[in-house]
Amino acid sequence: MEDGDGFAVATVNPRVPILAGGLILLAVLATWLFGHLPWVLDGFRVHDDARGSATGLASVRLSIPLIAGQLTSLVAFTAIGSIGATLLPLAFPDLPRALAVVLSGLTLAVTTLILTLTARSSISTHAADAFAGDERVLDGLVAGVLLVTAAAGFLGCLASFQIGLLPLATAVVVGQLPVWFGALGADADLTRLLSRLGALVLLAAAFVISVRRSAGWIVLWPVALAIVWIATPLRIATSGMQDRLRPGAGLNEDNLSDVFAHGRELFRVSFWEAPQAWWPGVVAAGIAVVWLLVVRRRTLPHR
Repeated sequence: MEDGDGFAVATVNPRVPILAGGLILLAVLATWLFGHLPWVLDGFRVHDDARGSATGLASVRLSIPLIAGQLTSLVAFTAIGSIGATLLPLAFPDLPRALAVVLSGLTLAVTTLILTLTARSSISTHAADAFAGDERVLDGLVAGVLLVTAAAGFLGCLASFQIGLLPLATAVVVGQLPVWFGALGADADLTRLLSRLGALVLLAAAFVISVRRSAGWIVLWPVALAIVWIATPLRIATSGMQDRLRPGAGLNEDNLSDVFAHGRELFRVSFWEAPQAWWPGVVAAGIAVVWLLVVRRRTLPHR
């Protein structure tokens, strides 16, 4: 708009501060209460029979499962929460996109840092065995959380800036669904069913949305399917590592290198040999292609 002298005056949507506050609140909730929902519903507690749990922690509430025996869940919960938080700008079209992405990214970073350091402090204070309270164990887990948060959050921010990249961020979530549903208490068959249906729905939606403006983004679909594929051997590797990282196993430079070598070997072996449900991704791609063809046909001029 212009002022009385004819000069242009920038106007600010009065709803921006309210929307920004809502985005920040939802990003906190997505990072913690949604991503770590199974842990939240379980009361933030370490069970006595959990692999790698530490004596003295059974009665302690931890903000996140920052223990070696929960490594697989820790990775899955962190990745899902990070993606969820950084995709929220897509639900706030009235906010300037750059502002929304920056706010969601910063909120994710701050929330993750607070939750992680809070859990670390609780473990250092209450762990009754040397393993769980070992600085190297805690520092390694903290570094892992921050690394997963950075990688997943980066993909989520990219997808919020450029919708064509949405399948990549969605694939990260899909790859972690078996752990997430399993941690909710579902049995193996139900976990398998929910994970595959979730993969079909989420990937189909992401594929369709990604090509609404340009069909060229279809080239990233195979990359998204590869991310989903890699999630299974990665999950097997982290599960094997968490079995080796437990109280009573001892901790020194030699066996730590053995643990990581064991993880790498599990990843290599299971990359091709682990059972994979390939059909949800293929069906999702097929649905998106059919949708794209139908839309293109409708938009063609009639002769």
